[in-house]
Amino acid sequence: ALDDAPTDPDAVASLERLYTRQEAWDDLLENLRLQVSVAEDPRARVALQLRVGDLLAQKLSEPDQALDAYRDVLDADSRNEAAITAVKSLARAEAQRPTAVEILEPIFRGASRWDDLVEVLELKLDGLGDPPQRLHELRGLASVHEDGRADAGKAFETLRRALHEDPSDRETAQDLERLAASLNRWPEVVDALEREAEDSTDSSVVRELSVRAAELSAERLADDARATVSYRRALDQSGDDDAILRPLDAIYTRMERWRDLLDVLDRRVAAASGDDLDALEVRVGSLREKRFDDALGALNAYRSVLDRAPANADALAGAERLLAVESARADALDALEGAFQRTEDH
Repeated sequence: ALDDAPTDPDAVASLERLYTRQEAWDDLLENLRLQVSVAEDPRARVALQLRVGDLLAQKLSEPDQALDAYRDVLDADSRNEAAITAVKSLARAEAQRPTAVEILEPIFRGASRWDDLVEVLELKLDGLGDPPQRLHELRGLASVHEDGRADAGKAFETLRRALHEDPSDRETAQDLERLAASLNRWPEVVDALEREAEDSTDSSVVRELSVRAAELSAERLADDARATVSYRRALDQSGDDDAILRPLDAIYTRMERWRDLLDVLDRRVAAASGDDLDALEVRVGSLREKRFDDALGALNAYRSVLDRAPANADALAGAERLLAVESARADALDALEGAFQRTEDH
């Protein structure tokens, strides 16, 4: 027992050599702890504590106790590289990882040892299974890459990982776009948004990610075809939402995809009212008239507008043009007469 152990330095040192020679590790541990307890010089005490840790880790297979010893060393000397290396080695074991990370993280952060901190945070992530925790740690890791290491590329890649943990996290998506703007990595952002939208089972998340992927495809990649795929995915989740149908309308017009445009306009008409409805139906009429040679379909759209707004100039002009089409002439004349009559009545 330590109470019965000799305290004479020469005797203690002699016993230490004896225990080492005999590989009497438990006795050696007791001996070293005795030396720690009586050491007056701080540097000597740290060196002895380090030997206690090494003995526990390497000879006695007591990694938890070893970490306690290394913690004591680093509390006294946070720059002790031997202790840091030993703790990093123990951190590879899953059971010891949380304690090892707890010891090393504040040391590396306080010393601005960013590369070492990244390594420790990655080890920390390896031991986390809870998505919210992983999101928090990944966002912190991204900050270390961007602000500490001045490596925006690594920060971008880490934020992509964070988005995968929680695709609904808007702050992560915004930070990802912020870095994409400085790095010109928009294709990778769109890839990530599309992938997360495809994998998600949350309809609101699918809608939000798909709409943003579509917007970036059109605005940043100048890829209208790709944008339509994402907008269509969003529509599958939300139904005929005019906030989605409106940009699809513009894209199909640019691309001259008249059949798809007609489908979108019909869906917008079904949900519209007032002046918006009139303008949309006039466009349906014009599209049927000019792109599909569908005089009767065009007249039906113009007539629908004139039934509500008999003075609508665009609908009147459309109906008048159809007077030149023999198959629609009689119906066009009837629609115009009815519109003029209702106008006079008012």
